[in-house]
Amino acid sequence: SFPYDDSGHGTHVAGIALGEGTFWSRPALGVSPRSHLVAVKVLDRQGRGHVSDVIEGIDWVLRRRRDLNIRVLNISFGQPPAESYLTDPLCIAVRRAVNSGIVV
Repeated sequence: SFPYDDSGHGTHVAGIALGEGTFWSRPALGVSPRSHLVAVKVLDRQGRGHVSDVIEGIDWVLRRRRDLNIRVLNISFGQPPAESYLTDPLCIAVRRAVNSGIVV
């Protein structure tokens, strides 16, 4: 399906990472302009969702990391910890991604 961004936040972050263009007639590049983007939507139109949705998105990336050559995972939202990082499900999912070789 065609990727879309309800709030503009994902597009903004993608521009910081992958952007290529000009700003005041000068080249403006993101930090990694030759990279490719794999968009994984885990929040609804209002930017809300459940931690389980985010974990499902991380797991999707882990299952496809080799086929799509995914090496970096950006998770740009805030979530207060519900418990210790050792037992928090989101922290565990992020550790799985890091342990698989993905930079988070």
